[in-house]
Amino acid sequence: MNSFKNIFTVALFSFVVSFTLKANIYRDITVAQDGSGDVKTITEAINKIPSDNFQRYVIYVKNGVYNEKIRIEKDYLTIKGESRDKTVIQFNQLKNDWIAKKDYEGPAVVNIHADDVIIENLTLKNTMPKVGPTAYVIYGTGTRTIIQNCDILNNGANTVTLVDDNTGMYYLNNCLIEGTVDFMKAMGWCYINNCQFFQKEAIASLWHAGINNPNQKMVINNSTFDGVEHFFIGRHHYDAQMFVLNCHFTEKLADLALYRKTYDKKPEKNKPYIFGDRHYYYNCKRDGGNYEWLNNNLSEFSSKIKADDMTSSWTFDNQWKPEYQSTPKITDYKITDKNIMISFDQPITVRGNVILETSTGKKLVFSKGKGRQILSFIPDQSCTKSDLKSGFKLISGELASTSASCTTPLFKSSIK
Repeated sequence: MNSFKNIFTVALFSFVVSFTLKANIYRDITVAQDGSGDVKTITEAINKIPSDNFQRYVIYVKNGVYNEKIRIEKDYLTIKGESRDKTVIQFNQLKNDWIAKKDYEGPAVVNIHADDVIIENLTLKNTMPKVGPTAYVIYGTGTRTIIQNCDILNNGANTVTLVDDNTGMYYLNNCLIEGTVDFMKAMGWCYINNCQFFQKEAIASLWHAGINNPNQKMVINNSTFDGVEHFFIGRHHYDAQMFVLNCHFTEKLADLALYRKTYDKKPEKNKPYIFGDRHYYYNCKRDGGNYEWLNNNLSEFSSKIKADDMTSSWTFDNQWKPEYQSTPKITDYKITDKNIMISFDQPITVRGNVILETSTGKKLVFSKGKGRQILSFIPDQSCTKSDLKSGFKLISGELASTSASCTTPLFKSSIK
C-alpha cells in the first residue's frame, strides 16, 4: 500500500508539472527551430511517433518558417501551429519535377497517407513561382481529414488534392485557399465551411468526383470566391454532386455554371457519367447581380430538405460527425484477478497519468490499452461490483476522443 501511495504521488506531481508547462495547449511533441522544443523539424517529430500507434498524437509547431516537405503515414496525428500567419511550412515543388526525380516524401508540401489526420492553425505554401502548372500543397489519400484555420497558398493547380474515391471524407473550415485550375479538388465526401477561395487564372476553381456511391458529395457553405477576371466556379470529369450554399462571389466570376468537362475531339478521354447533372445552389450572391444559373435550385435535389439541414454530418451520411464528436462514455466494466477492464463507446487516447476514482474512494491506475475501446486499470485495493456500480470520476490525466474532430472531447466522469 505504501509503495502504491508513493507511485501515485510521483505520478500526480509529474502530471501537474507537465500540464502546467504546456500552458493549457496539449502537445506530445514540440517543434522549434531555435532548439527550445523536442526537435527542430516536423519530419523529426513525425518519426518519433510509434509506427504501431493507435491513439492521437499532437505535434505542436512553434512559430517559424519550416522549409521542408512532410509525409504523414501514421493515423490519428494532429499538427497544430502556434499561430496561423507565423507558423509556415513551405517548399518549392512542381509535380513534373517530382515525377522526374521522385523522393519518398511525395509530390506535395504535405503528403497525407493516413486516416484521422488534423492540420490546423498554420500556413502551408508551395513556393513554386510559376502561375499555372500543377504544384500540390496538400495531397492526401487517407480519410477523415480535417484542415482548419489555415492559409494554403500556391501559384499552381491542384493546391488541395484529396483522392480517396472510395471512403474519403474531408472537412475544411476557416481556410484561405488559392491557386489555379481545380485548386480545391476532392473525391468522395467533402464539407467546406467559412473558407475563402482565390483563383489566379480564368479557369475552374472547384473539382469533385463521386464515383463509387451516389451519395458522395461536395458541400461548400458560407464561403467567398474571388480571383482574376472571368474565373470559373468549378467543374468535374467524373460523376459528381456539388452543393454551393450561402456563398458570396465578386463580380469577376464568369457566367459559367458548374459543369462536366468533356472532350469532343477525343471522346475516349470522357469518363463514365451515370448519375447525371447534380449541381445545386442556395442563397448565393454575386456582386453586380446573379447569373440565372446561380439562383436557388435546391428543389431539384429535394423538396423536403432545407439548406440548414445540410450540415457536415449530413454531408458524410452520418458516417462521421467532425463537429459533433461525443464525449467518451463508459459502457461496461469487467473485474479480473488483477485488473479492471473498462469499455468505452469509442477508441480512447490516454494522456498523462490517468487515475480514476470509484464512488467508494478506491483508485484505479491506467495500465494498458492506449488507443483502444477497452482500457486496463490496476486498483489500489481489492474491488467488487458494489465499488464500481456507481461509476467513476477522473482525478488525474485525460481520456480523450481519438478520431478526428474539430475539438477533442474529454471524459469527465461516468455514473452507470
